[in-house]
Amino acid sequence: MDVLKEMVLAKECEGLILQVAWLTDHGPHNQIVDLYTLNGSFSRDGEVYAGRAALAEMYKKRPASLFTRHILSNIQIKIISETDAISTSYATVFRYRSDDGSPPIPPVNSSSPESVSEYHDTFIKEAGVWKISSRILNTMIQAT
Repeated sequence: MDVLKEMVLAKECEGLILQVAWLTDHGPHNQIVDLYTLNGSFSRDGEVYAGRAALAEMYKKRPASLFTRHILSNIQIKIISETDAISTSYATVFRYRSDDGSPPIPPVNSSSPESVSEYHDTFIKEAGVWKISSRILNTMIQAT
């Protein structure tokens, strides 16, 4: 595969990583599920959600009182083929929860990030569209 083609494919995968973060922070959360393959999985510190139904249920449980911003960095993508890729990226996450259960209205107060996590993603291109087949999140640093 030529270098330009590999760069384009990597940029497409990077866009998918960023889209998940954007939708996680802004919603609508049900759209995140569509970014996974039918049997896609998400493992968060060992807790596994496999299949779109499980992923949808996970996102439905996200409280309205939770406000987040995911700052992504160190995105490394390896193109395996024109339809397969893997990546590693870091997420520095700021979280705020309102006391009364209502949706927070920015700006919110936060003195530091709540966590730094590492994502390990596996991508498959289906019908010309990249999808996440597996996402593993490992928390590396947790605020005390």
